[in-house]
Amino acid sequence: MKIKKRILPAVLMSLFAAAGATSVNAQQFSNVVVFGDSLSDDGYFRPFLASLGLPPSLVATLGRFTTSPGPIWSELVTTYYGGVPAASNAGGLIYAQGGARVAVNSASTPPGAAQRPVSTQVTEYLAHNNGVADPNALYAMWAGANDILQTLAGVGAGAIPPSSVTGILQSTAAAEIGQIAALKAKGARYIIVFGLPDIGATPALTAAGPANAAGATQASAGYNTALFTACSNRDSG
Repeated sequence: MKIKKRILPAVLMSLFAAAGATSVNAQQFSNVVVFGDSLSDDGYFRPFLASLGLPPSLVATLGRFTTSPGPIWSELVTTYYGGVPAASNAGGLIYAQGGARVAVNSASTPPGAAQRPVSTQVTEYLAHNNGVADPNALYAMWAGANDILQTLAGVGAGAIPPSSVTGILQSTAAAEIGQIAALKAKGARYIIVFGLPDIGATPALTAAGPANAAGATQASAGYNTALFTACSNRDSG
């Protein structure tokens, strides 16, 4: 089934990886495939919650990381282009998992649940698709927030030297670029790359005090700069 033509909303920061590719508003996408963390997860943990013995009626209302019962962006965009949104462990193409980092295990993954950084999510997608990235699909990747949060937590706990933060963020951005490149190498042509929001403006960071909030804001901006500079360099190269 071909997904109907739509103009990609301007609010999305986009990278169209194929040189000379036709503009996105002229494309009919075969699917929408999403990688990332809680900002994109539409219910990956529902089976895990069910395994805890929670009532099915309650499990059905859980799984999204939002204070609103409504759909999240990955569901809306999938539906917008004519697809049926569902988590990858429920037969869908939304591989995102709440708490996931880009390429390393996450401290916020519940005990007993699978560790699925974005690198694993991409590997899973390719394995499910016979090692090929559908060239007619629209891909989206939104990650890095948990890397910043857990890195800053490590600094606060004295486990990570403050002088290491910049290098960690740069290597994390490079790891995300590596996953984008892996999709492109397997055939992907249309890839949306999201920048991070201002993590310092989130309630948890503002409650932690002005210095912590400012540090998170700076880290978010630094990550975005590293990510999109690398995107630009790779695309132009």
